[in-house]
Amino acid sequence: MCCEAARILQSADQTVDPCSDFFEFACGQWNREHPIPDEQAKYDVFSMLTDGLQDRLKSESYTSATFGGGTVSASVCLFVRRMSQKAVFGFS
Repeated sequence: MCCEAARILQSADQTVDPCSDFFEFACGQWNREHPIPDEQAKYDVFSMLTDGLQDRLKSESYTSATFGGGTVSASVCLFVRRMSQKAVFGFS
């Protein structure tokens, strides 16, 4: 619980008065540390995690995975993950 609270406090801009600009107080630091990439319309924690997963899948150590006794390429794993996101969360 304390780790989650610390993570939330790291995202906050404690120099801003929450009564005058609550959004900037709650999200200001996170927005400065994670600007929206030019090629995306939004950037949130899910986007950040997806980007990290894609980077890992592109690396040599994640080029294939074992599934059902066979080897599956990283692109298949990524495709299955994206389809799961669409089905569960409605992500595209």
